[in-house]
Amino acid sequence: MRKFGKILFIGGLILTIAALAFGIGGIVYAVQSGVGVVRDSPSGDAAATVQAEDGEQWYVFAETPTLAECTATGPDGVTVEVNRPGSSMSFDFDNTKVYRVGEFTTEAAGEYAITCAPDIGTIRLVEADRINGTFTWLIAAPFLIVFSIFSGLATLLGLILWLI
Repeated sequence: MRKFGKILFIGGLILTIAALAFGIGGIVYAVQSGVGVVRDSPSGDAAATVQAEDGEQWYVFAETPTLAECTATGPDGVTVEVNRPGSSMSFDFDNTKVYRVGEFTTEAAGEYAITCAPDIGTIRLVEADRINGTFTWLIAAPFLIVFSIFSGLATLLGLILWLI
């Protein structure tokens, strides 16, 4: 029983430390990355341009939740449909709440010009993959922290069995 307790203790300790490190690290990464993604994103007053590759999905964020009519003009002058988002997404950035008001997928590589009417203030263009990766960590981190609690209990049980 002592050997089993030692194995359980060491395994549980490794899992606890790893889960806590990834959980806390994931939260820190998500917060820093989310702010960086938005801060570094192309922006403008009701209009912005972005350099994009073919097939990329982009989100349009604005300072107001008003559903504006946004249009995207691709590098070849063709208008790309900017859809209203299927779900809501908002967060605080520089003491201002920003809301996802549209999304579009590029059809060719090059520069895209996005304009929104009525004037909804500053718009920001964020590549969907970058922001989705950030939110994935925010979802996974609490599960890792809860897992660390259970692996911590296994560590404690292993220590008791090892010492008995």
